[in-house]
This record gives sequence, structure tokens and C-alpha cells, in this order.
Amino acid sequence: MRSHYLCENGKMIPWIDENLDPFTGRWLSREILKAWEREGRHTDAMHYERGKDYSHSTCADLIITGLCGIIPEAENKIIVDPLLPAECWDYFTLDGVQLKGHNISLQYTRESGLVLCIDGEEAARNRNGLG
Repeated sequence: MRSHYLCENGKMIPWIDENLDPFTGRWLSREILKAWEREGRHTDAMHYERGKDYSHSTCADLIITGLCGIIPEAENKIIVDPLLPAECWDYFTLDGVQLKGHNISLQYTRESGLVLCIDGEEAARNRNGLG
């Protein structure tokens, strides 16, 4: 969980970015941007401060690949293996996931089970649902 923070000027602030050094825990992309700035390369504040607003993609990834279980595979294959407990969910919809040029939607209801749609067309159905 320490990797979700940045220590700056002795203060821990929420932070998610790219390229965390596994040995030091430093955010490498921030270090790279600082180096570019020292070298006189153009970096704007939006790029330099992006980690303070970056957690939306981390959270979304946990929901899409973890909770809902949409896992992209090679050769245009998708594995769907949700971790959602059937006894706790009556329904859910995950819509608008862009994957390899396709719009992916995953829907679940107790009545119809789990339905995977690709570009608006049903691609797979599991009437047994979750769990």
C-alpha cells in the first residue's frame, strides 16, 4: 500500500503513477520528468503532476480485471472469470470497456446469468451465472 503514496517534503500524499522502482519505491516517471526539466526539455505541470490524479485507472483496472474478471488474451481471445460472489449480487453491468479496438460489455442478472457482448452483439452467455 505504500506504493499508493508519494513522500514529498516529509508529507505522504496519495499518488499513483507509472514505473515504480521496486528497489527504492520511487516513482520513476516523476524522476524522468524532473531530469527532463533539468535538461531544458519541455514538461508542463499537467504531466509533472499527473500522479495525483492517476489512481482512476488503477481503480478501474482492479474492477475490470479483478472483480469482473475480464482478462485479455493473445489472438483476440477474452477470458471472463469474475470474482463477484453470486449470493451478494442481483445484477451488475460493466459497459464501455475498450479492448483491442472493440467495445466490451459484461452484464449479469440472476435471471439471465452472465452475458458478454462485443460491439453490441452477444458473444457468450453463462446461465449458471457467478461463483
